[in-house]
Amino acid sequence: MKKRGQITIFIIMGILILASVGLFFYYKTVMSNQGEALSSEFMPVRDYIDICIERTAMEGLTTLGINGGFITFPSEIEASPFNYLSTSPVPGLKNPYWWHNGINSTPTLDFMRSQLSEYVTSELSSCLNDFSGLKEDYEIKPLGNIVTVSKINQMDVSFDVTYPLLVTGIHNNTRVRMEKFNILLPVRLKEMYELANTILGSQFREAFIEKKVIDLLSVDTDIPTTDIELSCKKKEWNMESTAEKLGIRDKLKNLLTVNIPYIRVANTKYSSSIFVPMPDDKTPETYANSYYGTHYIWYATEKKYPDTHVGFTYDSKWPLELRAFPSDGRILRSNSQKGTELLSSFCLHIWHFTYDISFPVKLTLYDEKTPEHDEFSFIFAFKTSINHNKPDRVSLSSIQFRTREIADSEEFCADTSNKITIIAEDSSEKTSLDNINVKFICGGFECELGKTETDFSGDIVGEAFLRKELPYCVAGYIQADGENYLKSEIPIQTDKDRTYLVPMTPVKTITKYRVVKHSFDGKIVGTEEELSSDERVSITITNKDKSFESVGIYPGEQMPLQLLAGDDFKYDVTVYLLKDENVIGGYVSEWTPSWSQLENSEQIIFHAMEHSTNDENERFLFIGSLSTYSGNVPAPELK
Repeated sequence: MKKRGQITIFIIMGILILASVGLFFYYKTVMSNQGEALSSEFMPVRDYIDICIERTAMEGLTTLGINGGFITFPSEIEASPFNYLSTSPVPGLKNPYWWHNGINSTPTLDFMRSQLSEYVTSELSSCLNDFSGLKEDYEIKPLGNIVTVSKINQMDVSFDVTYPLLVTGIHNNTRVRMEKFNILLPVRLKEMYELANTILGSQFREAFIEKKVIDLLSVDTDIPTTDIELSCKKKEWNMESTAEKLGIRDKLKNLLTVNIPYIRVANTKYSSSIFVPMPDDKTPETYANSYYGTHYIWYATEKKYPDTHVGFTYDSKWPLELRAFPSDGRILRSNSQKGTELLSSFCLHIWHFTYDISFPVKLTLYDEKTPEHDEFSFIFAFKTSINHNKPDRVSLSSIQFRTREIADSEEFCADTSNKITIIAEDSSEKTSLDNINVKFICGGFECELGKTETDFSGDIVGEAFLRKELPYCVAGYIQADGENYLKSEIPIQTDKDRTYLVPMTPVKTITKYRVVKHSFDGKIVGTEEELSSDERVSITITNKDKSFESVGIYPGEQMPLQLLAGDDFKYDVTVYLLKDENVIGGYVSEWTPSWSQLENSEQIIFHAMEHSTNDENERFLFIGSLSTYSGNVPAPELK
């Protein structure tokens, strides 16, 4: 009996010793995970990881800056080469248009933050390379996935990376757990973004660049606008260049290429020693009293940016949409008048031409390196628009790019305050709708609310609705989405109990469509044929009255096309046939399919024209006149 008691005591002592050893290593690991307690033995591991985070984060920031706020491009941009300015042969480098054709596609700060977080999370492992540079001294075992939260502060960008690791020193078998890593990059992304938005807003309100272009048109005698000439000599101008003379298009391209870079933004850093003196002016000229100093200084911002350069660029290789009125194809002619009897030798030429012009401008912000911050470049593009010699501003719409991040959203969505009632209504039938998915969005947070249901016992009997308590938000919006309806968004406030009606536009979704082409030699339109393997097509269907747009790409993984349902609607159909990113043909016309036919259709066949010519000028003219030529091929066919 005594012997059995001694054995029991030894077992208990063994268990206590093992527990003590385990507790020792546990507390050593926990204490080592706190930055201040990490011993010098493991500092090379932390330094290795910190360097990789910094390198990866800087790669992401650089790419985001060069691409105007994007690291990866949303489908809204990738869907068409007309949504971005391609200035580099590298496919991953593009300058998306922040403003073009009445659409504001400016990325938000929260979108950029999400892109940076996602980039570091996805690319950090590549830099760490399975910790190959540390394997002689350490065994490193990941205990979880990489999670990155970036923050775009006013004067810098921070990256908080969570990556749980168990690190064992090979030489002395000591262990430490690492998990939290923090990097701060002194890059003024937010400052550059705010300046870019300020300039773009000023451009939208004041049309500064369009006004400079209109000035150039009026002072250059090779580009006819309005004039009278006493002459019997025929007056003609060619829109396109010939072997003997530069045409109006190329002349304007050269003017833009030379003059656009002289635009300066007040309160930013620029050289005052570079300017073109006025000809035949004997007065000593400085930049301040030069033509550029008095006409090309843009007072777009009151805030001072002493370390930031702002540059504007147009390149003659870039597109220029140009139409002249009146014109005979590519030729502009004066209206000649001749006197009679005594004035029979008197000849008078009168002309008045107006132009529709659109071209891209690249805006580059360069922040110099100082003791307070690193250098950084932020580049994006926007389009100008002139309609009959006047700045043109079509109605503004927006594309918002968002990235859902679950981290922090759950906590935000759980902190509710007031009851909000959402009723989704068919905009055509004016009836409430069941089974509509509803989402609440406030800043960077998204809350899935559920689906609308018909109530038979509450305060809204017989109506379909959704009632939820939502977090406090004075600038949020509701997003509703349902089968056979367009996604709809309305702004809301949740500062008190409220009821909101969300109009839902019914649509017909077409998942199958194809494009055939017809060759055209200037006279005869050929029969339909399939596209070549290196050709692709972008399709845009719009209805301006309903602010409706549907976009498709063919061939490849097709994005479903949608058309308005319930009635006969008129659409503007624009089809561009592309080869090596160049437009070689297409179809531009109005189309009014009947709802009775569309309702039961499953496929659309689009017809595009391709001009079989090697003359680049003829092809440009053909593309510019697609709306005229498209009547020679069938309208979109419903099957």
